[in-house]
Amino acid sequence: MAADLNRRLRGWATYFAYGTRVAASRAIDHYVADAAQHFLRRRHKVPTRGTRRFGPQQVFGQLGVLRLTSRVVRSAV
Repeated sequence: MAADLNRRLRGWATYFAYGTRVAASRAIDHYVADAAQHFLRRRHKVPTRGTRRFGPQQVFGQLGVLRLTSRVVRSAV
């Protein structure tokens, strides 16, 4: 599932490559982290919001979802 999501995120990164990349990348990263957190919370039947268990570090780190803001910073250098 992460591979399919990463493919789609690369497409979005290419789409937003010609505009204000930083703001768009932050917005997409925030949306992806919230959506993944919501999905994982439902899948594992966590009664709370799951912010500690499925935080952005977990989504972008251990689960391997692509973080667009890191791509923008690397490509700008």
